Amino acid sequence: MKYSRTFAVVLIMLAVFYLAGAAVGLFPFNPLALTAGEKARDGGKTVVLTSFERPSDCFLRTDSYVKLKRIKSNASHGRYSLQAKLYLEAWFYPTATPAPLVPGATPMPQVTWRPTIYYAYDSPTAMRVTDWREYDYFKLDVVLGEDRPANSYLIAGDARGYHYQSPTTALLGKKVNVLALDIKDMKKNYLDISKIQYVGFVFDLAGRGSPPVVYLDNFRLERDGR
Repeated sequence: MKYSRTFAVVLIMLAVFYLAGAAVGLFPFNPLALTAGEKARDGGKTVVLTSFERPSDCFLRTDSYVKLKRIKSNASHGRYSLQAKLYLEAWFYPTATPAPLVPGATPMPQVTWRPTIYYAYDSPTAMRVTDWREYDYFKLDVVLGEDRPANSYLIAGDARGYHYQSPTTALLGKKVNVLALDIKDMKKNYLDISKIQYVGFVFDLAGRGSPPVVYLDNFRLERDGR
């Protein structure tokens, strides 16, 4: 009886250790985050790439003008979303050091301030699926944390260096907006959809005087019902 009780205590301790490790991404399977995986829906197929249920899901790449934080709010899938605080251009030194004037030189194009978040194969939280040939769309959900609308779009790139940009979408405040990449259209534009390297979420901050906050969730691949 004594040994049985000791064995039960050891099993409980191991289970607690495993769940704690899985929650922070030390183990590949996390029974506390069953929202990440494959789900059949409406005769099609949806593969959830990430919904930020674990702390280790939130290490995406940025262009350094974004602060990311996993938060238990504005989730469209599971319990958590990824909060993104976007920095304004006005927060930084207003005028870059001017380049020397060269007679006859073509002027440098004006760069628009557009902070970007990357979900990529080489991010600390790596893209789970880079072969998109079985799917029709990449989608993600976005909640804008203010009433004022804002423009955004997605970009994607393949292993050969080809790039694709989705049409600009107006995000409406305080509701779930869906941004999508049409994979068939990406293929028509010469992207190698078997070797996708990254997806970028780009936010247009033109004309803004206060830092917007957005919430990202439910990165997924979808296949139409066939």
